[in-house]
Amino acid sequence: MLFHDKRKLLELYNALNGSCYKRPQDLKIVTLENAIYMGMRNDLSFLFHSGICLFEQQATRNPNMPLRCLFYISDS
Repeated sequence: MLFHDKRKLLELYNALNGSCYKRPQDLKIVTLENAIYMGMRNDLSFLFHSGICLFEQQATRNPNMPLRCLFYISDS
């Protein structure tokens, strides 16, 4: 998976936030491993500077998102 490379993940973070952090070792990837997937993995989660960053591609409305957010927060 592309964003298991912390350098690429930091590039994504910087692009989305207009920042220019340079230390990929400050990232901690915490993507859920035991989530239910329908053929592909489409989520990403990491800790950075005392915050949690959650990304998930959604094609349609998903009523389970509050529960998934709870899983991320309780697991991190």
